Amino acid sequence: MITGTLFPASQDNGESADCSCYEEYQSITDFGSISIVGPLDSDGYGCEKTCTIYASSGDSTKGLTNLWLAFTPNAGSSSVVIKNDDGSTFVKSSQNSDSSSPEYNKITTTENITITINGDTGVTIMGEMIAADTLGTTTTTPSTTTTTTFPPSPGLRENPKTMAHDIMFAIDVCGTNNKLKEMGKIASDIAGKLSVSVLDSTEAPIYQSRLALTRLTPFGNFAPLAPPWTLTSDGLSKSVLHLQAFPRKCNFTSTLKSAIDTSFNIAGNYPSRPNAQRTILLLTSGLPSDEDNFKDMESDFSGDDVHLVVVGYTLTDKAAKFYNSTTWLSFYSTNTVSTNDIFNNYLLDGNKYCSFTVCSPKSDKNAQCKDLSDGRVSCGVNGTSVSFPSNYMGPQDKGQSDWKANNGQIGRYCNFQNIEYSFSEHLSNITFTIYYDLEVERDFLKVYDGKKEIISLTGKDVSGTKFTASINTRIVFTSDSREVFGGYYIKVN
Repeated sequence: MITGTLFPASQDNGESADCSCYEEYQSITDFGSISIVGPLDSDGYGCEKTCTIYASSGDSTKGLTNLWLAFTPNAGSSSVVIKNDDGSTFVKSSQNSDSSSPEYNKITTTENITITINGDTGVTIMGEMIAADTLGTTTTTPSTTTTTTFPPSPGLRENPKTMAHDIMFAIDVCGTNNKLKEMGKIASDIAGKLSVSVLDSTEAPIYQSRLALTRLTPFGNFAPLAPPWTLTSDGLSKSVLHLQAFPRKCNFTSTLKSAIDTSFNIAGNYPSRPNAQRTILLLTSGLPSDEDNFKDMESDFSGDDVHLVVVGYTLTDKAAKFYNSTTWLSFYSTNTVSTNDIFNNYLLDGNKYCSFTVCSPKSDKNAQCKDLSDGRVSCGVNGTSVSFPSNYMGPQDKGQSDWKANNGQIGRYCNFQNIEYSFSEHLSNITFTIYYDLEVERDFLKVYDGKKEIISLTGKDVSGTKFTASINTRIVFTSDSREVFGGYYIKVN
């Protein structure tokens, strides 16, 4: 609990005198703990104002720890940002924190810290920290070339902790409470297998996933159970326990459109990361009330580069046929709460639900690409061009100097991809020109003459890498678990 007496700070920075900050300067030696109190009006209610607290452990050999935070009734648009004296961010939070939270046992790396509280009308913010026995250690975020090794996961093609998605769980609460409870178990199990960050789009590590959770209700309103991208795995598991079922069909379209606009736009209220794969995992035990509108949502998802995976739990044949016939989404039907197939077939296999390769000219049958399954594509060579993903936005000749949408909102490939192109219908050497935008030293286009690797491309090239190869040429694209970029365009002469 917070101890000590709180006094209004004298400054108001030109803002309304009815909204005041408290205790601008604090030290452990004064009260025994640091009190974190958001701005309050004269009636004791939270108000909209930014307050800064300069706090100290009172000892140059000790940091501050045991962060406790409470946002009442919820965080709204408020937040608390704590920085060490060297300017590094200790924590940024818009959710309650207690002894079960990952940040609770963290220790600041400096004696003095700065606490910035961004208040919101009607939100009361309270918290505290105490002195630690030592200073915290400095940690460095691994660079894009650092490899984080996780042990194999039995029954899974990759360890899910390597995933780096912005993934929203959208749970259809229309049906029975028993089915809703089982779908909650599926969501909890998936979230529990991930390595999760609660930091914002500019600070979240590129090797971790972020979580969001919303309900699909009969009313069609976007009702996230916490501010998007602020949930831990445990937080999501606790939230799904409180879901209640409605005995009628739910409206999907309005909620999903709002979810995409709010949470998956890189300039939205809760922005997605520009180079993170974006996924909505929709769990349902029935059909939506707005079937036709839902089937027409392809452009809503592709417009912000969001991939939809529908997990149907104990569906009727009619419902399963409805989702299975909606070709722009990925559909998985199950009668159990096991999640291994969801990981293996979708979340850990980008070939299954990322955009398909586009070959041109489509009018020339010798230039067509033929999908041979398992990520293998056979292409003709008579003027063939190959682009990936299907909404590729980059250069196709020297006249275009960069990607049309290089901000990362659209036109990106997926994680965990492995696509092999073979070129046929020719009797002599082939000349290739390749434009590409790939994650540096992690995602590659490799060119093989038979089994021998002759060229390896990574990073970005807008001017076109040109080379001549033999009649046995194969080009293989691979992506790892982290960031996703603009893809590639292969021109064959």
